[in-house]
Amino acid sequence: PSAVFGAHPGLRANHPKGVVLEGTFTPSAGASAVSKAAHLKKQKKPIPVTVRFSAGSGLPTVPDTNEMPRGMAVKLFLPDGSQTDLVVLSYNGFPVATAEDFRDFLLSIAASGPDAPKPTALDNFLNSHPAAKAFVQAPKPPPVSYATLPYFGINAFKFTNAKGQTALVRYRLQPMAGAHYLTKEQVSAKGPDYLADEIRDRVHHGPAKFKLLAQIADAGDKIDDPTAAWPDTRKTVEL
Repeated sequence: PSAVFGAHPGLRANHPKGVVLEGTFTPSAGASAVSKAAHLKKQKKPIPVTVRFSAGSGLPTVPDTNEMPRGMAVKLFLPDGSQTDLVVLSYNGFPVATAEDFRDFLLSIAASGPDAPKPTALDNFLNSHPAAKAFVQAPKPPPVSYATLPYFGINAFKFTNAKGQTALVRYRLQPMAGAHYLTKEQVSAKGPDYLADEIRDRVHHGPAKFKLLAQIADAGDKIDDPTAAWPDTRKTVEL
C-alpha cells in the first residue's frame, strides 16, 4: 500500500483513518443452534467489544466525502479472556480473490498516475479482472453515518453446532437505524471528517445498534472466492 498511498510511519498501511468506539454484544437466543463458538453462546452478561470504523483508503487524511468503501472491525472480549475479531466491509464482495491479485491490484494503481500512458496498468488489470472492475465502478455514496451502513464479511467461515452439524456462512452487520446515504447536495455541505464527528455525536445521545447475521451458503455458492457475493435470497440467521 505504501507504493500507492505513500509512507505514513506509525499508521496502518491501509484504512489508517478511523474512529474507535466501545460497546457490547449480546448473542441471540438462536445463535448457539448454528455454532458452538464461544462468542455465540448464551452469556450471563453482554460481551464487551471495541469497534473501529474506517475509511477505505491508505491515506490518513482522505476526506469522508469521497466515494469509497468503509470498514468496520469488531473485537469481542470473551469471559475466558480470549478474543474474537470480525472484519467487514460496506461492499458486498471484494475486488480480487487472492492475496497475490490484491498485491498486483495495488501495484497497478501505483503505476497509473495522471501522467501514465494509456492504457494504464490499472486499465489493463481491470480489463482482465471483471470483479475488480465492478468493485471500482460500483456506486459507493457517502453515508449519513457509519451507523447507517450495512457491512459484509469478506470470507466464509465453517460453523459447527453442538450436534456436529455444519454450515458455511458469511457475516453481515445490518444497521438498526436503516441504510441511509447523503445526496450530492448534502455531501457538498459536509466537512472532511464529518463521519467521525457524526458518530461521536450520535453515541453521545444513545447507542448505535447493529444486528449481526450469518448468511448461509447454498449448494454451488463459492466459499473460497470473496469476489463472488452470495444471493440475497440465501437464508440468514440472527446471531
